[in-house]
Amino acid sequence: MAILNSNRYENELNQIGIGLEEKKHLIKAIEKGIVILDVPLKSIEEIIDARGNSKEFEFLANNYKKNNLRPIESVEGLNGLKLNILLHFQENDEIIGNEDDALFIERLKKANKNGKNTVVIGNEGSHLSFHRSLWDTYQKDQTFSNKNL
Repeated sequence: MAILNSNRYENELNQIGIGLEEKKHLIKAIEKGIVILDVPLKSIEEIIDARGNSKEFEFLANNYKKNNLRPIESVEGLNGLKLNILLHFQENDEIIGNEDDALFIERLKKANKNGKNTVVIGNEGSHLSFHRSLWDTYQKDQTFSNKNL
């Protein structure tokens, strides 16, 4: 979404048939829908902190930095969009950790200040488990009803 909302990677997008008009249509469609971020990755570094370093993780971390695609930083690329975002994190996440959750939430709310940000902090025990708290919020909140889209 952040790339669609910028001029970065225009050549690469054009090579796959996504020009300015297509970008506008894609953004418009995304703004009409719901963006669910279910325990999103904030940075490769947090995985390295939790699981230890490896050549693969180093490669990914360097690629993210080189291409300006670290999620915790690229969320700022949503500025100006009007998104309906349902963001879910797990408290005490055993797989990724929670070190940057608050910072991610703050940056997301600032970038999507024209839209709606619903934050759910679940306690289902794991990054990989079924997140009932997320789906209960989705079901109860009428904003997410197809009738309103």
